Amino acid sequence: MSKIPQLLHGNRLEHDIAFANDTSITGVVNGVQSITATGDITLSFDTTNTMLRAATVAIDAGGANRNVATPVELTSTNGVEKSLKGRQITFVNASTAGEALFIVDSAGNHICIVGYGDSQTVIWPSHAKPETLGSLRKHTLTLIGTALNTDTVIVPVDASFYVVPVSAKVIFTGTAKTLSGTVNIEVGAAGAAAEAVLLPENAVKVPATYIQTAAAAFIPVYGADLYFAGDAAISGGDATSKVVVEVYFHEFK
Repeated sequence: MSKIPQLLHGNRLEHDIAFANDTSITGVVNGVQSITATGDITLSFDTTNTMLRAATVAIDAGGANRNVATPVELTSTNGVEKSLKGRQITFVNASTAGEALFIVDSAGNHICIVGYGDSQTVIWPSHAKPETLGSLRKHTLTLIGTALNTDTVIVPVDASFYVVPVSAKVIFTGTAKTLSGTVNIEVGAAGAAAEAVLLPENAVKVPATYIQTAAAAFIPVYGADLYFAGDAAISGGDATSKVVVEVYFHEFK
Protein backbone atom coordinates (compact mmCIF):
# COMPACT_ATOMS: atom_id res chain seq x y z
CA MET A 1 0.00 0.00 0.00
CA SER A 2 1.24 3.48 -0.83
CA LYS A 3 2.61 5.54 2.04
CA ILE A 4 1.95 8.82 0.19
CA PRO A 5 -0.87 10.47 2.19
CA GLN A 6 -2.64 11.74 -0.91
CA LEU A 7 -2.87 8.18 -2.29
CA LEU A 8 -4.31 6.53 0.81
CA HIS A 9 -7.86 5.10 0.65
CA GLY A 10 -7.92 5.05 -3.16
CA ASN A 11 -7.37 8.77 -3.63
CA ARG A 12 -5.35 10.10 -6.57
CA LEU A 13 -2.96 12.98 -7.07
CA GLU A 14 -4.41 16.09 -8.73
CA HIS A 15 -2.40 18.58 -10.81
CA ASP A 16 -2.94 21.57 -13.04
CA ILE A 17 -0.25 20.77 -15.65
CA ALA A 18 -1.60 20.82 -19.21
CA PHE A 19 -0.53 17.62 -20.98
CA ALA A 20 -3.34 17.59 -23.55
CA ASN A 21 -3.79 20.06 -26.41
CA ASP A 22 -6.98 21.64 -25.05
CA THR A 23 -5.15 24.76 -23.90
CA SER A 24 -2.51 27.03 -25.37
CA ILE A 25 1.10 25.86 -25.41
CA THR A 26 2.93 25.38 -22.10
CA GLY A 27 6.44 24.30 -21.32
CA VAL A 28 5.49 20.60 -21.20
CA VAL A 29 3.17 20.23 -24.19
CA ASN A 30 4.55 17.86 -26.83
CA GLY A 31 2.65 16.75 -29.88
CA VAL A 32 1.48 17.97 -33.28
CA GLN A 33 -1.14 20.61 -33.94
CA SER A 34 -2.61 20.42 -37.45
CA ILE A 35 -3.99 23.54 -39.15
CA THR A 36 -5.57 23.97 -42.59
CA ALA A 37 -5.37 27.58 -43.70
CA THR A 38 -8.06 29.54 -45.52
CA GLY A 39 -5.91 32.68 -45.49
CA ASP A 40 -2.95 34.06 -43.59
CA ILE A 41 -2.69 32.65 -40.05
CA THR A 42 -2.24 34.54 -36.79
CA LEU A 43 -1.32 32.32 -33.85
CA SER A 44 -2.14 33.38 -30.31
CA PHE A 45 -1.97 32.23 -26.69
CA ASP A 46 -5.74 32.66 -26.31
CA THR A 47 -8.83 32.23 -28.48
CA THR A 48 -8.68 35.66 -30.14
CA ASN A 49 -6.99 34.00 -33.15
CA THR A 50 -5.71 30.47 -33.88
CA MET A 51 -4.61 29.19 -30.47
CA LEU A 52 -1.10 27.72 -30.37
CA ARG A 53 -1.55 24.32 -28.70
CA ALA A 54 1.62 22.30 -29.34
CA ALA A 55 5.36 22.59 -29.93
CA THR A 56 5.03 21.20 -33.47
CA VAL A 57 2.63 22.93 -35.85
CA ALA A 58 1.80 21.24 -39.17
CA ILE A 59 0.14 23.65 -41.60
CA ASP A 60 -1.63 22.91 -44.88
CA ALA A 61 -1.52 26.24 -46.69
CA GLY A 62 -4.81 25.47 -48.45
CA GLY A 63 -3.97 26.46 -52.01
CA ALA A 64 -1.77 29.56 -51.71
CA ASN A 65 1.38 30.81 -50.03
CA ARG A 66 0.57 31.96 -46.46
CA ASN A 67 2.04 34.20 -43.81
CA VAL A 68 2.02 32.62 -40.35
CA ALA A 69 2.31 35.17 -37.53
CA THR A 70 3.60 33.97 -34.16
CA PRO A 71 1.77 35.00 -30.97
CA VAL A 72 1.96 38.39 -29.34
CA GLU A 73 2.86 38.41 -25.64
CA LEU A 74 -0.08 38.22 -23.25
CA THR A 75 0.15 40.80 -20.49
CA SER A 76 -1.96 41.85 -17.53
CA THR A 77 -1.63 44.13 -14.54
CA ASN A 78 0.69 41.46 -13.14
CA GLY A 79 3.05 41.79 -16.13
CA VAL A 80 3.75 39.25 -18.86
CA GLU A 81 1.45 36.23 -18.49
CA LYS A 82 2.51 34.22 -21.57
CA SER A 83 5.50 34.68 -23.85
CA LEU A 84 7.54 32.81 -26.45
CA LYS A 85 10.70 33.38 -24.43
CA GLY A 86 12.41 30.02 -23.85
CA ARG A 87 10.18 28.23 -26.37
CA GLN A 88 11.07 26.03 -29.33
CA ILE A 89 8.50 25.48 -32.08
CA THR A 90 8.83 23.38 -35.21
CA PHE A 91 6.76 24.49 -38.21
CA VAL A 92 5.96 21.75 -40.76
CA ASN A 93 4.70 22.53 -44.25
CA ALA A 94 1.95 19.92 -44.68
CA SER A 95 0.58 21.42 -47.90
CA THR A 96 -0.42 19.28 -50.86
CA ALA A 97 0.01 21.66 -53.80
CA GLY A 98 3.50 23.15 -53.52
CA GLU A 99 2.67 26.18 -51.40
CA ALA A 100 5.19 27.93 -49.12
CA LEU A 101 4.80 29.25 -45.57
CA PHE A 102 6.38 32.50 -44.41
CA ILE A 103 6.81 32.60 -40.64
CA VAL A 104 6.73 36.15 -39.25
CA ASP A 105 6.68 37.61 -35.75
CA SER A 106 3.66 39.38 -34.25
CA ALA A 107 4.85 42.67 -35.77
CA GLY A 108 5.09 41.13 -39.26
CA ASN A 109 8.89 40.84 -39.35
CA HIS A 110 10.20 37.89 -41.38
CA ILE A 111 11.55 34.90 -39.42
CA CYS A 112 11.95 32.14 -42.02
CA ILE A 113 10.54 30.35 -45.05
CA VAL A 114 9.10 26.85 -44.69
CA GLY A 115 8.97 25.43 -48.20
CA TYR A 116 6.76 22.64 -49.50
CA GLY A 117 8.08 19.35 -48.11
CA ASP A 118 10.20 21.13 -45.50
CA SER A 119 10.12 21.94 -41.77
CA GLN A 120 11.94 24.56 -39.72
CA THR A 121 12.56 24.92 -35.99
CA VAL A 122 12.50 28.35 -34.35
CA ILE A 123 13.76 29.15 -30.85
CA TRP A 124 13.10 32.26 -28.78
CA PRO A 125 15.95 33.32 -26.44
CA SER A 126 13.64 36.28 -25.84
CA HIS A 127 10.17 36.97 -27.18
CA ALA A 128 11.42 39.67 -29.55
CA LYS A 129 14.49 37.73 -30.79
CA PRO A 130 13.48 34.54 -32.64
CA GLU A 131 16.24 32.46 -34.20
CA THR A 132 16.07 29.57 -36.65
CA LEU A 133 18.18 26.45 -36.14
CA GLY A 134 20.20 26.69 -39.35
CA SER A 135 19.76 28.60 -42.60
CA LEU A 136 19.23 25.80 -45.15
CA ARG A 137 15.75 25.66 -46.69
CA LYS A 138 14.01 23.46 -49.27
CA HIS A 139 11.08 24.14 -51.55
CA THR A 140 9.44 22.04 -54.26
CA LEU A 141 7.33 23.43 -57.09
CA THR A 142 5.44 21.54 -59.81
CA LEU A 143 4.83 23.22 -63.19
CA ILE A 144 2.49 21.73 -65.76
CA GLY A 145 2.14 22.15 -69.52
CA THR A 146 3.01 25.43 -71.20
CA ALA A 147 4.25 26.91 -67.88
CA LEU A 148 7.62 25.48 -68.90
CA ASN A 149 7.90 28.26 -71.46
CA THR A 150 7.67 31.15 -68.99
CA ASP A 151 9.35 32.41 -65.82
CA THR A 152 7.73 31.22 -62.57
CA VAL A 153 8.63 32.41 -59.08
CA ILE A 154 9.62 29.50 -56.81
CA VAL A 155 10.12 31.53 -53.61
CA PRO A 156 9.01 35.19 -53.38
CA VAL A 157 11.51 37.23 -51.37
CA ASP A 158 10.88 40.56 -49.64
CA ALA A 159 13.38 43.29 -48.81
CA SER A 160 14.10 41.91 -45.31
CA PHE A 161 16.08 38.84 -46.46
CA TYR A 162 17.95 37.26 -49.36
CA VAL A 163 18.44 33.72 -50.66
CA VAL A 164 21.44 31.80 -51.99
CA PRO A 165 20.62 28.62 -53.96
CA VAL A 166 23.03 25.73 -53.41
CA SER A 167 21.56 22.77 -55.28
CA ALA A 168 18.55 21.80 -57.36
CA LYS A 169 16.89 18.83 -58.97
CA VAL A 170 14.63 19.28 -61.97
CA ILE A 171 12.60 16.31 -63.23
CA PHE A 172 10.79 16.47 -66.59
CA THR A 173 8.03 13.94 -67.29
CA GLY A 174 5.10 13.48 -69.65
CA THR A 175 4.84 14.33 -73.33
CA ALA A 176 8.16 15.50 -74.77
CA LYS A 177 8.79 19.13 -75.58
CA THR A 178 11.04 20.38 -78.36
CA LEU A 179 14.76 19.96 -77.63
CA SER A 180 15.70 23.62 -77.62
CA GLY A 181 15.89 26.50 -75.19
CA THR A 182 17.45 26.59 -71.74
CA VAL A 183 16.46 25.73 -68.18
CA ASN A 184 17.75 27.88 -65.32
CA ILE A 185 17.09 28.42 -61.63
CA GLU A 186 17.74 32.12 -61.12
CA VAL A 187 17.78 34.76 -58.42
CA GLY A 188 16.53 38.19 -59.44
CA ALA A 189 13.47 39.64 -61.12
CA ALA A 190 11.61 37.19 -63.35
CA GLY A 191 11.95 38.25 -66.96
CA ALA A 192 14.98 40.46 -66.27
CA ALA A 193 18.72 39.86 -66.09
CA ALA A 194 19.53 37.16 -63.54
CA GLU A 195 21.52 37.81 -60.38
CA ALA A 196 22.64 34.16 -60.35
CA VAL A 197 22.19 31.06 -62.44
CA LEU A 198 21.77 27.54 -61.13
CA LEU A 199 21.29 24.47 -63.28
CA PRO A 200 22.08 25.81 -66.77
CA GLU A 201 21.09 23.42 -69.55
CA ASN A 202 21.45 24.02 -73.27
CA ALA A 203 18.79 21.55 -74.32
CA VAL A 204 15.64 20.33 -72.62
CA LYS A 205 15.14 16.58 -72.83
CA VAL A 206 11.86 15.03 -71.73
CA PRO A 207 11.71 12.78 -69.81
CA ALA A 208 14.93 13.61 -68.00
CA THR A 209 16.35 14.51 -64.61
CA TYR A 210 18.90 17.26 -64.09
CA ILE A 211 20.82 17.70 -60.85
CA GLN A 212 23.03 20.68 -60.14
CA THR A 213 25.07 20.92 -56.92
CA ALA A 214 26.69 24.34 -57.21
CA ALA A 215 25.64 27.84 -58.16
CA ALA A 216 27.56 30.43 -60.12
CA ALA A 217 29.22 33.08 -57.96
CA PHE A 218 27.06 36.14 -57.42
CA ILE A 219 26.45 39.02 -55.03
CA PRO A 220 23.26 38.34 -53.00
CA VAL A 221 20.51 40.96 -53.25
CA TYR A 222 17.83 41.58 -50.65
CA GLY A 223 14.36 41.11 -52.10
CA ALA A 224 15.48 39.14 -55.19
CA ASP A 225 13.09 36.25 -55.91
CA LEU A 226 14.18 32.66 -56.52
CA TYR A 227 12.54 31.56 -59.76
CA PHE A 228 12.40 28.99 -62.55
CA ALA A 229 13.46 30.60 -65.81
CA GLY A 230 11.61 29.09 -68.74
CA ASP A 231 12.35 29.76 -72.38
CA ALA A 232 9.95 30.65 -75.18
CA ALA A 233 12.07 28.46 -77.47
CA ILE A 234 10.88 25.41 -75.51
CA SER A 235 7.88 24.33 -77.55
CA GLY A 236 5.56 21.39 -78.03
CA GLY A 237 4.19 19.13 -75.31
CA ASP A 238 0.73 19.18 -73.81
CA ALA A 239 -1.04 19.26 -70.43
CA THR A 240 0.80 16.10 -69.37
CA SER A 241 4.21 17.76 -69.76
CA LYS A 242 5.39 18.42 -66.22
CA VAL A 243 8.47 19.60 -64.39
CA VAL A 244 9.12 19.19 -60.66
CA VAL A 245 11.67 21.68 -59.32
CA GLU A 246 13.25 20.87 -55.94
CA VAL A 247 15.62 23.59 -54.73
CA TYR A 248 17.81 23.81 -51.64
CA PHE A 249 18.86 27.30 -50.66
CA HIS A 250 20.20 29.32 -47.75
CA GLU A 251 18.19 32.18 -46.31
CA PHE A 252 19.88 35.13 -44.66
CA LYS A 253 18.60 38.30 -42.98
